[in-house]
Amino acid sequence: MKKKILIIMLSLLAFVGCSESEDIGNVPGPPDPPKPYSYVTDIKAVLDDGCASPCHSTAVKLGNYDLSTYAGVLGNGSDATPNAIPGDSTSLIIVKLKSGHPSVDVSRLAMILQWVYQDSCKETLPD
Repeated sequence: MKKKILIIMLSLLAFVGCSESEDIGNVPGPPDPPKPYSYVTDIKAVLDDGCASPCHSTAVKLGNYDLSTYAGVLGNGSDATPNAIPGDSTSLIIVKLKSGHPSVDVSRLAMILQWVYQDSCKETLPD
């Protein structure tokens, strides 16, 4: 008799416990990763507009930095410090832009930061 009562009690407890559980079918998944940026389709235009055309081009080379080409962006200036090191937050271009630059707004800065931190590491160099 005690065994039957115990089985009935456990069955009721399981039934009540299961019927009270929340539906977790609509739990959102992880957010989509940010859109990857490419030097050719995204970054070159930003650097040409804000950096290369006024100050850091083949013709002007202020500070001996030429940001008008991919090789120039990843290359060294007069102090032999690489402008952008893929994946490195201490890259010169990051340090200079984060300290404030009048020709690069916040959204463009975020794009360049993401490209140097993540996307440039995966990119094949254009010729």
